Amino acid sequence: MDFSVIKELNRIVVRNVPALALIWYMLLTRRERGEPVPRLVPRIKDLIPAGIGFIGVSAAAFSLAALGTFSGQLPSGPAVGSPRGIVPWIVTILACASTGYMEESYFRVYLFSRLSRAGLGTAAVAAVSTLLFSLCHLYEGPWGFLNALLSGLILSAVYARTRSVHGIAWAHGAYNILVYALGR
Repeated sequence: MDFSVIKELNRIVVRNVPALALIWYMLLTRRERGEPVPRLVPRIKDLIPAGIGFIGVSAAAFSLAALGTFSGQLPSGPAVGSPRGIVPWIVTILACASTGYMEESYFRVYLFSRLSRAGLGTAAVAAVSTLLFSLCHLYEGPWGFLNALLSGLILSAVYARTRSVHGIAWAHGAYNILVYALGR
């Protein structure tokens, strides 16, 4: 699939920003009820979970790619075109960052808090949020579902340990940028 600046800008403006605003509104209104809310301002120490998450997710994806190459049986996901030029790369970085924040804010932060309040333990919460995250990637085929499953488990583990929304969002966004950089 060829890269389209218009398509990526549309994704940012029409989907990512409104969804992210709604998710963060739901998260921040918990403060009025005396519930914990995520940190709005990133900290330097958020780079640690970002690095761990990025390395983990990338290692999982490269391992699956190697398995698929050697077995010849795993289907590949949709082809992603690489951006060409400075403006397309800026748009790509914004799209990947906003997607990372939107998905991690919902699947990790929001669902973790809601499911925990419902009485589920950390492992069950991670399993449910990861399954839902993976189902949202079914359009990428079985390969994309499996990649999202492994990535979701890794990012859930990092979030459960650090509670850093910024770290996992940066890891997710950086991985998505890597996918575009290696696009076919």
